[in-house]
Amino acid sequence: MTYIYPAIFSEDENGAMNVNFPDFEACFTYGKNLADALSMAEDVLSLTLFSMEKSDTAPPAASDIRELQTKSREFSTLIKCDTDDYAEYFALKENLSKKNI
Repeated sequence: MTYIYPAIFSEDENGAMNVNFPDFEACFTYGKNLADALSMAEDVLSLTLFSMEKSDTAPPAASDIRELQTKSREFSTLIKCDTDDYAEYFALKENLSKKNI
């Protein structure tokens, strides 16, 4: 299933980016730069929603990005993920690790 949620990116003094998804209690990550943070944001959102689907937990409604408040050195953007793609990746990774045991 495809989802789109807003994320808030905040840059630290070293240029690393922290990412927080305000619609989820424990969905956050970081990257050493913006490109890395965008990739990590998609991954953590996929993991969070994939886990919710597996436990039959309904995901929250996505906030309206226009209503999010950001501070200095922060910005918000939308992150898209596909849990079906993530499930395939997760199964492939699991199969590979079993073969290496």
